[in-house]
Amino acid sequence: MVAGGFDSAGGNKEKDTAVSFDIFSIFVICVIGLFSLGIYALSEVGVIGRISRMVSSQDFVLAVEPERFDIDGSVRKIIIESPDCELTVRTGKEHSVISRGSARVTADSRKTAENLLSSRKVVFYKSGDTLYISFNTPSSGDGHGFYARMTGYTVIVPEDIDIEINNGRYLKISADNLKSNWLVENSGKVEIRLPGSADARVKAVVDDRESLEGNAEWKITGNDAKDTNPPHSIVGEAVFGSGSYSINVMGGDIIVNY
Repeated sequence: MVAGGFDSAGGNKEKDTAVSFDIFSIFVICVIGLFSLGIYALSEVGVIGRISRMVSSQDFVLAVEPERFDIDGSVRKIIIESPDCELTVRTGKEHSVISRGSARVTADSRKTAENLLSSRKVVFYKSGDTLYISFNTPSSGDGHGFYARMTGYTVIVPEDIDIEINNGRYLKISADNLKSNWLVENSGKVEIRLPGSADARVKAVVDDRESLEGNAEWKITGNDAKDTNPPHSIVGEAVFGSGSYSINVMGGDIIVNY
């Protein structure tokens, strides 16, 4: 009877162990099944491919193909809407507008990066005697985590056509041959470089004296300029030569070096 009792106990233990292993096996199978279904679902919606491409992606610094717009004699003014990056505007002797730029692109290959920049970036639109220039935002790719970000544009404009710029970022003006009048509606920062032989008058309407920077000899010509929109408190002026041509900057900060 004792032996029988041991046999019975041993049999029950083996059965309990078998039941435990069966439950564990079912649990493992369920986990593997759920994991496989999760991987399949992520693959179907493109997440796995996107992660794979993101892991293999790298940064490229590329130059944007130059664009050119020839100007006829009917254009009297150029209006530039600044891009969402640094913009440099230079004066030139040609009667045309030439633009070039640079971009930082994240992609899995150089070819993919170049394709993201293949579309037209600068938009030229002429209405009456005014040429309008604006900038397209680069494509963000096809949803695979690739993107292009413009880091800067350089635009060369004719020296003898009036320029108006709406700036919200960082604007550099290099006026080596200034023979026209400029207006900058500024909510960012403007840096102007003039040659020692410049014949220009730079006028800035800003919030305070600290917004007038550079090695130019600024003269405060007015305070509480309430007639401007929005109102500012300081009017500064720097004259080069006889001051025949004007560069007016409304708002923001301004740096003038020569």
